[in-house]
Amino acid sequence: MDTSANSMSSKKRPKLGRPKGSSKDKTLKRLFIEARKLFAAKGFAQTTFKDIGKALGVSHAAIYSYFPDKKSLYVETVNQTQAFLLPHYRAAYDQHQGLMQRLSAIFMAMAKAHDEDESITGLLASVPIEMRRHSELCDAFFEQEDQVMITLRKMVEEAKSSGEIDESYPTESVLTALFGAGVGVALFHYGTYQENLTEKMEILIKILCPK
Repeated sequence: MDTSANSMSSKKRPKLGRPKGSSKDKTLKRLFIEARKLFAAKGFAQTTFKDIGKALGVSHAAIYSYFPDKKSLYVETVNQTQAFLLPHYRAAYDQHQGLMQRLSAIFMAMAKAHDEDESITGLLASVPIEMRRHSELCDAFFEQEDQVMITLRKMVEEAKSSGEIDESYPTESVLTALFGAGVGVALFHYGTYQENLTEKMEILIKILCPK
């Protein structure tokens, strides 16, 4: 009886596609960056694990060792991108007084992040559209707490309490009007392949907050 074959088959086989010596955290960090770029450029429906694996330099099968399906990867990619911006949102809340001053700080942080990596805007600004197109994404996002929106709602509620804005205004409507203005500028900038979003945000802030 040839035991060499049994011996070989009993050995633990390496996972396909994972770079030798790479840690899970490092691989995931690279994975989220490449996934963000592709989701931003091609959208949820047109992006495949094969695309992401090719960009990452691994087999598409290796992606399944981290995420069971594209929906879970997309949701976590959005979460990781928001987590990158969240400290800036919280700093804007802690370091500034008044809704417009806080939003101005957030808009500038958004612009700086975009000028360093425009896929951040491409991904986050398209999330509402993707949720409308794909109900499974809508369900997934509504099942979790959005720390960014929690911080923004807190800013609006405090502005209503202090009299900075009319307390009769619905909080969600204020968020859509004001925060949507900044996101809209960023999305238009991204879609028209312009440079220097910081300059456009500075103009928006001067219009919203005239001295």
